[in-house]
Amino acid sequence: NPLCPQAILVELARDIHPTVKESVANNPSCPASVLAKLASEAQVDTRSAAALNPACDAATLANLAQDKNETVRALTASNPSATAAVLALLAKDGSATVRSAVALNPSTSKDLLSQLAHDKTIAVCQIVAMSKKLDAADCNALASDISPLVRMNLAANGNLPQATAMILASDKDARVRSALAKNSDAPIDKSVFIKLAADKDALVREALALNPKVPKATLTELSQDDSLTVQTALAHNPSIASETLLKLAASDCNSVRSALLQRGDLPSDALSKLTAAEEVKFALASRAKTDPQVLDALAKDPDPSLRTQVATHPSTSATTLTDLSKD
Repeated sequence: NPLCPQAILVELARDIHPTVKESVANNPSCPASVLAKLASEAQVDTRSAAALNPACDAATLANLAQDKNETVRALTASNPSATAAVLALLAKDGSATVRSAVALNPSTSKDLLSQLAHDKTIAVCQIVAMSKKLDAADCNALASDISPLVRMNLAANGNLPQATAMILASDKDARVRSALAKNSDAPIDKSVFIKLAADKDALVREALALNPKVPKATLTELSQDDSLTVQTALAHNPSIASETLLKLAASDCNSVRSALLQRGDLPSDALSKLTAAEEVKFALASRAKTDPQVLDALAKDPDPSLRTQVATHPSTSATTLTDLSKD
């Protein structure tokens, strides 16, 4: 309990049961002097708890950074109170798990991340590639990393520089290009999107079609794509132009039409076009956000089961309900 008086925590830290000591070491209100003693306990779980406690002082964390147990060192590397000196020491640790923890620590400096960007372990570089502290030089270095997993994480980085984005747009691995195509946070210029829209791999174009930050003109071009998966992805995009929605509404592909029916902003003319397909009519009649005007049209359908469904729809107009009462 974080509200436990410190005097009681001091007393409990002397308990003979290791689990009690571990609980004290986990308590954020534990005094630094007590944590220093618990950090030297024989039980690994107790030292691990102390290593992760942000109330630890610099001297205690420095000692824990040299612990013989890898888990203890990794937890020390995760501690937000770890000093620059401790993190620098652990960044050179022989364990990739420890170095990964340093890369994940929000207190790790940009310079240290730049050092870790050249780590020989893929997992470490993968973590570094996601950091928003990277500068252009770091990003360009990671863009040429041998592992596509590292380049994929970099491509998804919200602070990805434009120059690096252009490099990744030509990456030999389609998964990297797809990750870039999905990136809606980075300040990517439209030239990158135009390049990706012409990608030979449909998976890349599909990812791009889902990105709400892609310019409307590029999305309109994608509506002419032969791939049904691209068209379906496009039908889900909230930034698509109404004219493009109207064009997609004429599709005879069920997945495209289903995606359109899930939207809450479909223009009435696009909805009306969808009613031309028999298999879509019942979906429209049961869809919560179907426009009342579309329901009016469906109420005149020759199929009595469809008219029955329209009659139970909460958005059916009073006029239409009156007409259906005389059915």
